[in-house]
Amino acid sequence: MTDALVRNLIRRVRADGFGSNHGDWTAQSKIGAVAVPIVSRERVLASLNVVFLSTAALYPGLVQVHSREGKLVGVI
Repeated sequence: MTDALVRNLIRRVRADGFGSNHGDWTAQSKIGAVAVPIVSRERVLASLNVVFLSTAALYPGLVQVHSREGKLVGVI
């Protein structure tokens, strides 16, 4: 993984407020994942991650990610 790829990935995750993978990487094409931060007082303390088989995600849009303000920021 190149430095530029990692920087772009971090930039996207910070902008979205969550991370996700929908079988995007060839070596891991059979799995998907979602990660959201656990935040206290504007500081990230941990993350909550869910990993699933891509074939199990039969219902696109089933998972919705919302910001702290309640704004919809992503659909998986």
